[in-house]
Amino acid sequence: MPSLTLFPKSTALVLIDLQKGITSFPVEPHPTAAVVENASLLANQFRDLNAPVFLVRVAFPSGPA
Repeated sequence: MPSLTLFPKSTALVLIDLQKGITSFPVEPHPTAAVVENASLLANQFRDLNAPVFLVRVAFPSGPA
């Protein structure tokens, strides 16, 4: 796999839907635990470089609009 160079001043990590309600569903091709672990490692590496990390959480309405 070729090496990828990211520039911390112009690159952000966006992690979407890594919350209990979503990660409890069966997923393919990688187990949820591996996805969450890899996301955590990436987030830590981005933070170590002072690059932004954004965690996006989905919220569903509690009733009819």
